[in-house]
Amino acid sequence: MFPHWNTKVLIPVFLLLALGTWLYGRTIGLIYGMLAVIHHYIISTFIYGDICNYYEDRLIGVLLAIPIAYFIGQLRQSYTDLKDTNAKLDRCVAERNATLSKLTMKLINDAESTRIVHGQILHDRIGQQLTGIQLYCTSLAEQLSLERNPSTSLAFSMRARAEMAHGIIRKTARMLFPLRMQETGLIPALNELSSCFEEIKNVTSEVEVDGDFSDIPDQLALALYRICHESAMCAATALNANAIKLSINDDATGYQVTMQHNGASWSQLNDNMEQRLIFYRLQSIGGTVSIAHSVNGFEDIIYRIPKV
Repeated sequence: MFPHWNTKVLIPVFLLLALGTWLYGRTIGLIYGMLAVIHHYIISTFIYGDICNYYEDRLIGVLLAIPIAYFIGQLRQSYTDLKDTNAKLDRCVAERNATLSKLTMKLINDAESTRIVHGQILHDRIGQQLTGIQLYCTSLAEQLSLERNPSTSLAFSMRARAEMAHGIIRKTARMLFPLRMQETGLIPALNELSSCFEEIKNVTSEVEVDGDFSDIPDQLALALYRICHESAMCAATALNANAIKLSINDDATGYQVTMQHNGASWSQLNDNMEQRLIFYRLQSIGGTVSIAHSVNGFEDIIYRIPKV
C-alpha cells in the first residue's frame, strides 16, 4: 500500500492526529496517538516490513505521535482555561461596574438629598427667623421714629441688613434646591443661578442658551443644572475665577454644556469634591468632558451628554 512509508505519509497522519486532539481533547488525542503508533508499527513491521526502505521513519512515528497529541492537548487545555478565565473576568468586571454604578447613583442621590435638606433648613428655618427679625426691626424703627429717637436710623439700618441677609439666604437655598426649575424649567433656574453667583460670590456671570429645553426630562434637567452649578462653584472657589460664562446647546445628537472661566486651569484641581461629583454625574448619564483654550485667555470646559 505504501512501499515507502516516509514523511509523505507521516505528515498527514500527524496533522489529522493534531486536529483530532484539538477537537476532542487531550485524552482522546492520546488514545488516537496510541492507535496511530500501533497502526504504524503493524503496517511498517508485519505487513509491509519487507518493502519498507526507511526504517528510521518507524522510530520517528513512534516518538512523535504521542508528544504531538500531548502538546496539542495541552495547547487546547490552555486555550480552554484562558477562555474560561476571560469569561470569569468579564463577569467580574460587569459585576464591579454594576456595583460602581449603584454606588455612584447612591452618592449622587445622597448629595442631592443633603442639599435639599440644607436648602429647606435655610429657606424655612433660618429664613423664617430672619423674617421675624425684619418684622421686629421694622416695628422698632417705626416706634423709635414716632418717639423721634436718635437711634431710629440704626433700627432702619438693622432692618436693611436683615433684609440683605434674608435675600442671600434665600438665593443660597435656591442654589441648593432649585424650586424654579420644577416650576418653570431649566433655563430660568440657570439664569437665577447666574444672578446668585454674581451676588453671593461677586463673580461676573452670564448664561447663553441655544435650543429648546422645554421638553427635557426632569432627571436630566437636574443633572445639567448640577453640572453647571458645580462647575461654576469650582471655577469661583477653587480656580479663583471672577468671570464665568455658561453656554448650553441642544442639537440632534445630545446636549452640550460649556463653561468659560478666567481662573486657573481645570487640570490643577486635586481631589475636589465638586469635580468628583461632576464626573459621577457624567458617568451616570453617559456624558464626556473635554478642555479647550480660547483666544481671549479663557478656559473652556465642555460637557457632552447624549440624548437617550
